[in-house]
Amino acid sequence: MLGPLLTEDNQLLLYLQHGHNVTTSAQILHVHRNTVLYRIGQAEWVLEPATQKHR
Repeated sequence: MLGPLLTEDNQLLLYLQHGHNVTTSAQILHVHRNTVLYRIGQAEWVLEPATQKHR
């Protein structure tokens, strides 16, 4: 289930390491900031069921 997220070259980790800064992450990854936002949304969509189980 997380396979596609893990193959994104740790892009989500880079985003987290840079203080959740979308613009900085996009610049480092050489992608548009909307691409970063899209990928974050995809990660949230995949991870949401797991996080709601622990509430």
